[in-house]
Amino acid sequence: MKSRHKKRPDKVNVITLGCSKNLVDSENIITQLQANEYEVTHEAENDDA
Repeated sequence: MKSRHKKRPDKVNVITLGCSKNLVDSENIITQLQANEYEVTHEAENDDA
C-alpha cells in the first residue's frame, strides 16, 4: 500500500564550470531534473556530501 504522505523531493545542486557550452548543458540537465520532480538548489552549504 502506498503512503498517502507526499515525499519531499530529492535536492540537487548543479555547479557549472567552464565555457558557455557547459552552461547550456547544465541548463538542459536542470530542466530534466525538474521535470522528474527534483528540487534544484543553489545553496552548496546545505547539500549532502
